[in-house]
Amino acid sequence: MVSQRTRNVVWQSYLDVSRLGLYYEELTNRYRRYYLSLRVALLLSVIGSVASPFTPLSHPVATTVLVIATVALIAADYALDLAKKNAVLHHINVDVARLEARWEALWLRIDDADADESDIRAENRSLQDRLLDSTKRGWEEGISTDYKLNQKCAETAYEIVKGRYLYAHEE
Repeated sequence: MVSQRTRNVVWQSYLDVSRLGLYYEELTNRYRRYYLSLRVALLLSVIGSVASPFTPLSHPVATTVLVIATVALIAADYALDLAKKNAVLHHINVDVARLEARWEALWLRIDDADADESDIRAENRSLQDRLLDSTKRGWEEGISTDYKLNQKCAETAYEIVKGRYLYAHEE
């Protein structure tokens, strides 16, 4: 038999990983859009810089502006390192999704007749350690937390998980 306290700890952990799953999915998509936008702007800037001297209406000021814009975009690409941050976020997103599946299995196992309190607590603790190891890579890469997005994802995740188990006790 598993105590109500342990059930609550596992439930809160499951809710937290569900929130993080949505959060890192949204953040990964956001960084992918930033990266692609920067790359498209860089491509257009390079094309404009190379083509501007050969156009009939070329103007030295326009060519200079395009070259400066290209240099600024290249500098931004290296400074922001969006490709690396996007890759890190993608890996975190995949890890969190795997952990969410493991937490769901743990939550579903909690009512089994042979569920052992110490085993449930140990697995929950192990999953929390793995979650921390995964998400800290984002902090190490300098990816800041978007608190507004985090709150939005929390509300959505809680509704999804609540809906998933809404009728679980009516069986």
